[in-house]
Amino acid sequence: MAFSQWISIRFNWSFLKVVRLAPILADSIVSLVLYKNLRSRTTHDQAFNTGFSYALNPISIYVCAYHGQFDAIPALFTLLAFTLAKQSTLFAGSILGFGILNKSWPVLAFPFLLSNQKISIQENHIHQLNHS
Repeated sequence: MAFSQWISIRFNWSFLKVVRLAPILADSIVSLVLYKNLRSRTTHDQAFNTGFSYALNPISIYVCAYHGQFDAIPALFTLLAFTLAKQSTLFAGSILGFGILNKSWPVLAFPFLLSNQKISIQENHIHQLNHS
């Protein structure tokens, strides 16, 4: 909210428009991240259809654009945390922390993020033992 207030003052925009724009932007980025994540695992058409289906989902449009809820923002941070977990555990945890800062429900993803990291550490040790 403070960031939205700063943006509205800085650019002389309506505070209500800025607050409503943030979840819409987050929903748009979620659809792009879904496409990017699925592009490496499926065909281009399947990845595009998934991202496009999320972007045009009437429930998400209604919830963020009309009703004004901002659940798309912590959803974006949670999705980004899982996406970035393989590159940097610290960065993924920080991103998940921003999601928890917005709403408390992303904390439920923390055990899965941690277990995913534990599995990759075990796979790395097994790989190192096999090549020793």
